[in-house]
Amino acid sequence: MAFENFKVVKSDVFKFMDTTTEQYNFIFAGPPYALTTIDDLPKKVFENKLLLPKGWFVLEHTPRNNYKKFAGYKTERNYGTTIFSIFIQD
Repeated sequence: MAFENFKVVKSDVFKFMDTTTEQYNFIFAGPPYALTTIDDLPKKVFENKLLLPKGWFVLEHTPRNNYKKFAGYKTERNYGTTIFSIFIQD
């Protein structure tokens, strides 16, 4: 497998999401599980229009978080104490 045209960003996620003007095909977030503002991540991805059409946002979290009613939510994958919620831009 080869990756082309990708960017890894190491930054404060909320500052980055508020300042970037780019749109992405794929965004992955694996924040600390104790992050109290974790629910803001999918909201900001869609409010700030960070995904290209059909772009994916994957959020790693614990079972205590439920994103089924959030904008763009499509499905989740459960791996015990780790959940990956998948959001897709229409």
